[in-house]
Amino acid sequence: MGLLSIIRDFQEILLKTGLPHIIVSFLMGLFALILGATIHEFGHHLVAAILGTGVPITHVQIMTGVTEFQPMGNGKHILVAFAGPLLAYFVGMYMWFLNKDHLIRSVGSIIVFFSFIPSFFPSLPGSDMSYAIVNGFPSAIGWIIWALLTGFFLASYNDEITEGDFLR
Repeated sequence: MGLLSIIRDFQEILLKTGLPHIIVSFLMGLFALILGATIHEFGHHLVAAILGTGVPITHVQIMTGVTEFQPMGNGKHILVAFAGPLLAYFVGMYMWFLNKDHLIRSVGSIIVFFSFIPSFFPSLPGSDMSYAIVNGFPSAIGWIIWALLTGFFLASYNDEITEGDFLR
C-alpha cells in the first residue's frame, strides 16, 4: 500500500461517514499537515541513519515535529538539517507534478507550503536552514537555494492554477 493510496483511502473513509464536505476537506487538510511533518522528520532520521548516527523522532504535531540529534562534525549535521525539508519538498513536488488527481495534488501543495517553505526560510528562527547557517552554511547560498526551490514551486503552482486544468 503506497502513500497515494493511503491518502485516497483516508478520504474515502471520511466521505463514507456522511460528514459535510467542508468538514472532510478540513480533516484532509489536517491529515496533509501531519503527513508533511512526518515526511519532513523522517528525512532527518533517514539521513542521520545513513550517516551512522541514530536519531529518534521525538514527536510529530500538526505542523511541526522534533528529531533530536547530536552535532556530528564535518558538515554532517548540516546534511541532516537539510534532509527533512528537502524530502518534504520532493515528495510534495512529486505529488504535484506526476498526478492528475486533484486530491493528491492538493496534499502535495500543502506539504510544500507548510513543510518546506517555512523550514527552509533562512531568517526564520528555529528553521532548519537557520540551524545550518548558524553551524557554518553560507547564508547567501541558503537564500539562493530557498528562493530557487520556492520560486520554482510557486511559479508552477501559479501556472497550473491560472492556465491549467487544476480546478476543472
